[in-house]
Amino acid sequence: MKRKFTLIELLVVIAIIAVLAAMLFPALNKARELAKKSDCLSRKKQMMLGMQFYSNDFRGYLPVYISNLPWSVLISGGWYGTGTTYIPWKILGCPSTHFSGGSKYSDVNDWRHYVSGAIWSNAVNSASGDAKYDERAVALGVYQNMVGSPGTTGKVYITARMKAPSRTPLLADSFCSNLGNAHYGKQHYYVTPAGGCEPESAYWAAYHNGTATAGFADGHAEALSPREWAAKYLMPRLMFDVSRRRLVNCY
Repeated sequence: MKRKFTLIELLVVIAIIAVLAAMLFPALNKARELAKKSDCLSRKKQMMLGMQFYSNDFRGYLPVYISNLPWSVLISGGWYGTGTTYIPWKILGCPSTHFSGGSKYSDVNDWRHYVSGAIWSNAVNSASGDAKYDERAVALGVYQNMVGSPGTTGKVYITARMKAPSRTPLLADSFCSNLGNAHYGKQHYYVTPAGGCEPESAYWAAYHNGTATAGFADGHAEALSPREWAAKYLMPRLMFDVSRRRLVNCY
């Protein structure tokens, strides 16, 4: 006679499966995030390649924003096709954000909030509370500048002023942590090393298991923890840890 499972035995088996699943899910999530981090690094390299193409065409200037068009629009042809195309705009978002890479949005802000931010570290020491500002200026150069005439005012990076392009991060994952306004999420204008959450700025953000990615002026990209970024590259002072939903001090 064939023996059947009792209800208790069935519940024990289900409990064992549940325990095993609970043990495996964190490992699977970490593995998934590692894959997304690799994808994010690859995208950062492509973004920087597009920035370099732009720089070659515009006398060594790299865009932050010009005439209210952000770097991401200027190099990708995004924002309803109004920019100059150097790279596909689908790669501009971190895969760990809600950026979908689709061709149409009901609101342009849907795209704006999930694109990497340009790092703007030119704030004066007294205004930003950024204790590393002077040290960074000596090591990396003061390479940001305002440019333009009426109707074209903007911010750019000037490659000729960079003392160490391989140590100069320019594009980073960012996050606006002010949950009470319309600019919640990532920002594509600029991310400030000393922190800040004005309408078009945000905190440098760690999306991948506590690490943050950024692209450098020489074209490479790295993923480091908040303290590693500050120790190696003198920035940022504050970073937003997305998984823990809070700001962390880098130095």
